[in-house]
Amino acid sequence: MADELMPEMAGGGEAEALERVRAGHWWQAFTGLVPVLLMVPILLAHAYTLGVLVAVVGSLAVVGYHLARGQGITSLDVLALLFAVTNLVVYDVFGSTLLIENLDVVFYTLLALQSGLSLVSGTPWTMQFTRRTVVPELWDSPAFHAMNVRTTRLWVVCFVLCDVAALTLPDPSSVWVPVLLMVATVVLSRRLGRRYLARALTR
Repeated sequence: MADELMPEMAGGGEAEALERVRAGHWWQAFTGLVPVLLMVPILLAHAYTLGVLVAVVGSLAVVGYHLARGQGITSLDVLALLFAVTNLVVYDVFGSTLLIENLDVVFYTLLALQSGLSLVSGTPWTMQFTRRTVVPELWDSPAFHAMNVRTTRLWVVCFVLCDVAALTLPDPSSVWVPVLLMVATVVLSRRLGRRYLARALTR
């Protein structure tokens, strides 16, 4: 089906090609980051229990939303939920702030490993998210795979830089700089990914 779809796109405009293969809104590829972004300012205010609860509820809401739409669960959804639940247990049950105080470094390190290893395994990390935004017929196409290799590389660099910022910058810069880096990567990866896919589809 992917091979049949590609010739149909050839010769058309880039915008038209992308519109014909779109299956969902672009922001559906980044919903897994929402609980993390909501939790950051709350933890910054040292409202640990509230921050972790927001992360748990947010993660469950994201998972429920995508399951209701038949879009499945991503590794980021699972990681965010498990991480939030673990923090809740460690802080509220055992009274330890060790994990919460190092939450950013641990989380960014896990994401850097997760996305980096996906390039080695041959299934780019971003593919599980971008599948939510294009028609299934495109999932196995070389152009879609190549686009996700490029955007996954961007995210690997982003998470490594987030780790460096969290480890070296003073508060509150160590909190907000990684958030800004992720927002910038969302914008950049979307723009570069769309441009690459559009050109591939119209060749």
